[in-house]
Parts: sequence; structure tokens; C-alpha cells
Amino acid sequence: MMQHYNCSYNAAPSTGELIKNVNSRQKVIFWFAVSFLSCTILFTIFNIYNLFKSNHHGFKLKKLLFIQSTYAVYASISFISLISPRSSVLGELVFSVYLSFTLKEFMNLVMRLLQMDNEVYDIYGAVSLSQPPLACCFFCLCPSVPLSRKFFRLIKLGILQAVFLRPFLNYIGAVVWLDGNSTLGIESPHEEIIDYVNAASVLIAMYCIALLFNGTTESDDPHGLRIKYICIQLVCLISGLQHAILSTMSKRQLIPCDAVFNSQLRASDIHSFLVLGEMPILLIISSFHKSPSSCRGRNPAVEFDD
Repeated sequence: MMQHYNCSYNAAPSTGELIKNVNSRQKVIFWFAVSFLSCTILFTIFNIYNLFKSNHHGFKLKKLLFIQSTYAVYASISFISLISPRSSVLGELVFSVYLSFTLKEFMNLVMRLLQMDNEVYDIYGAVSLSQPPLACCFFCLCPSVPLSRKFFRLIKLGILQAVFLRPFLNYIGAVVWLDGNSTLGIESPHEEIIDYVNAASVLIAMYCIALLFNGTTESDDPHGLRIKYICIQLVCLISGLQHAILSTMSKRQLIPCDAVFNSQLRASDIHSFLVLGEMPILLIISSFHKSPSSCRGRNPAVEFDD
């Protein structure tokens, strides 16, 4: 039985090899994947159409279009990785760049809408450092800090480090693989270090976004960003932690290999399929929008043009 967990082959199969060895179960999985991807793309088109029909203009519309396209981009990359396992390293690099800029665009959108360079300090006063995902269990130990220009500069720094660090780390991982120092599906010590630093970078960025959003957004959410914020946080968790959990399961011999995949490649394959199912759900949830309402004496309908 152990031979199903300790396979002798390490190389990822090509698309041709995958097609030659496809079985009925994999055919069903493929058509489910096609269905999930089609739903994601179609609903993204519908969502973009609704955004153009809405009252959003200029700056806010551009940011929302970029943010709401994240799900279709991730689903498309995951589908390609599913049918071409050797492209998964390149796919991770491309999506790390896109997701990093999604975090940056969301940060810019929140800070611009809340006009943080002006009266926001007097309006909000202070923010608690007890925010998920890092400090949610230590609310008794985390004080509140006053909002200031220095505070927002630190928030920007915490988010921007992921914008630059994550693509760079994935690029290094791709270079290590292309240079022959790593085998796709078999993690080397270098890749494990990259994964750990990547995960830490994502958690820090998520924490800074939580401080920015939860600490400065009215509970009635006049700009309709709370649902989008939650869904983007979930995408960060999926991209950073879901694959790591599946990889750990494969190392502990909980995921068997098959005719063409070793255990870790199967973990990557499962991750890609799960992403295809998760993205349309998150896209639909993120599209729910509540009508703007008043908040703290400012006009929520204010839009910004370039």
C-alpha cells in the first residue's frame, strides 16, 4: 500500500502524457472544472456590466474592476495548471503579482474614499490593534493607537511589502526550478523557506488591511466594501494556506499518488480544482452591494476622477 504514497517518479507529466493516462474519474473532474471556470468568467462579465451601469465613476470604477477580476484570473490560472501541471510554477508567479496589486488597489480605494489625508484623524480618533488574522486572540493585550499620518504610512508599508516581496519570492522559486535545483512537486528546503516567508508576508498584509478597513469603516458600510474586503481576505488565505495544508498532507502520506502524479503533484492538482470551485462562490458573494447610506457626516456618494 505504501507504494501508492512513495512513488518513484518525480517529474510532472506533460499535457500529452496526462491525456494518454486520463481515466473516467479525471474526465468528470475536467468537465466540472470547465463548468466552474465558465461560471466564473460569465459572472465576471455580468458583474463588470453591472459596475458600468452603476453610479461608480472614475477612480472607484477602475479599482473595483481590477478587484472583481481577481476571481476570474485565479480560476483561469488554476484551470491551466490543472491541464498543464508543468505550468503551475509560472501560474503561481503570475497570480502572486496580480493578487499583490489587488491588495494595493484595495488599499488605495479605501484610503481615497475615506479621504484619509484630511479630516479622518479627528473623525475616527483611534484604532484597536486587535485585528484578525494575527491579533484576534489577544484583544486584552492589544491597545488602541491614535490615527496619524505615521500610522497610515506604516499601514501602507505593511501592505506594499507583500506587493513587492511575494512576486519576487515566486520569481526566485521559478528560477530555482528552471535552473534544475528543484523538482516540480517535490519541495526542496529552498522552496519551503520561500513558502514560509510568503505566508508571513501575506499574513502581515492581511493584518494591515484589517487595521485599515475595520478601524476606519463605519458599521453600516456606506461604500459597500465590507463584502469585497472579506472575499479578498479569503482569496489571500486560499492562495497562501490551502496549498500549504495540502502539501503538508501529502508529506504525511495522506494523499496517494496515481498513474501520472506523485503525492505532492496530486496535492497541487487538488488545490487547483478546489480553487476553481471556490472562485465563483466568492465572486457571487463579493458582488452583493448595499445601497449607500449616510456615515459620520460625510457624503458617501463622493466619487473621484483621475
